[in-house]
Amino acid sequence: SLRLRDFYKKAWGKSWPIRQGTIDRSEIGGPSSEDELFGVNMGPVVEDYVCLEGIRTVAKALTLNTDIDDLIVLRVQYRTILDMLTERASQERRHLVVLTGQPGIGKTTFLIYLLLHRLEHRLPTAVQLHQQAFMIFDDCGVSIYNALEFDDDTLQDRLVRCWALSDSNPHSTSPCVAISTVPPLVVITSAPEPSKWKELVKQLGGGGDVMFLPLPTVMEVGAVMSALQLDVSQTLSLVGKWGPSPRTVLQILRDPERVSKFSALAEAAARSLAQPESHQVFFRSDYGLLSTMVGSHLVFVDADGAAPSSYRCRALIPTAFLRKFIDQASLELDARQAYKLYCMLSYHALLRTDAGWPHETATHEKL
Repeated sequence: SLRLRDFYKKAWGKSWPIRQGTIDRSEIGGPSSEDELFGVNMGPVVEDYVCLEGIRTVAKALTLNTDIDDLIVLRVQYRTILDMLTERASQERRHLVVLTGQPGIGKTTFLIYLLLHRLEHRLPTAVQLHQQAFMIFDDCGVSIYNALEFDDDTLQDRLVRCWALSDSNPHSTSPCVAISTVPPLVVITSAPEPSKWKELVKQLGGGGDVMFLPLPTVMEVGAVMSALQLDVSQTLSLVGKWGPSPRTVLQILRDPERVSKFSALAEAAARSLAQPESHQVFFRSDYGLLSTMVGSHLVFVDADGAAPSSYRCRALIPTAFLRKFIDQASLELDARQAYKLYCMLSYHALLRTDAGWPHETATHEKL
């Protein structure tokens, strides 16, 4: 398409426009009396950030099926992940890397960052964002291929020099055969549910990795609000209620009526989590992922450490406000079931933090 060719001309061998900014901790506001964060980092006192601009141009050229702002804030971890991917690509065997984590914290934006980085440095890259087709960017230009194409020798010659990037979403559940079998490195961004990526990792055996993107700090969330010229002073209060999700904070700032929707989602997740059958899912889950509730508006998934981690993650209910939904759901259980629920949550460290001990003690007293 004309848009895609224009994008190639603008990005191949050229730096994409950026903007820099700074945010001070005094700008993010204070918590309300009921706000309390568990296992969430505040970040530095001063946060310097870098934005990529003109992102809607990229999204339109790629026909990206997601709402996206015209600028994205680059997370510090993006460079770390790029270095990890470069190290894997330098090895002789093929690699498939799934980048997953809490929804709304910057996985798709990482894919855009990675694509623009590779195009700037004239590095061949294949991209699949839809089930029916994929595209290749290299010295020959940009080409669109049918996802069923595989036996074409010219296509394979181009693919073997590429990194392949794919965003697992409702419109593209998994990369096609050409993308998943030819390039030396395949990078897929995905939701945290194992059903989204488990089979792909199995297909490559020892060549498949899963990386968890860390939750953003409060200051990183504030940087996004600052870059988009929203009310930064509400950052700490909103994160203190709904957790460190830039997408959630952004949506509430733009439409405060969404609070009722998020409350309903958290309540539904708490009720589902309280059901006895959910307890068994927790104990049988893979790679530390606890259930389909992980990645919800209630139970967040985080890398096990400040850096992106491979196969290691933790789940947490990050705020006192969200934990009240568990308290409410437990009232619908008998005492024995409620006790089992809190034992399960404590076992998995969703409630066991220094700040969470008073909460747990009070719960046991109620039971």
